[in-house]
Amino acid sequence: MTFLWQHYRFGVQRADLGPGGEVLGMVTRYDNLYEAGAGLTWEFARGWSVNPEVLFIRDQSNVLVVNYSSTEFWVTLRWDL
Repeated sequence: MTFLWQHYRFGVQRADLGPGGEVLGMVTRYDNLYEAGAGLTWEFARGWSVNPEVLFIRDQSNVLVVNYSSTEFWVTLRWDL
């Protein structure tokens, strides 16, 4: 299991735009990046293993256009000679 958190604060001020494009004020951008993942390796036969994994990503910012989240699943099948 893994967990990652990163915080970024940018020194450049940006215009905070409203829905109609009007400038509401100036803001300093900050981002919080979160990642949490887990996986399991299971050997189901001699030399064969399967590894299912899941990863959740959340990028949270006070600038709405860069907010992002996703959940990824993948499975690795491995055969060792």
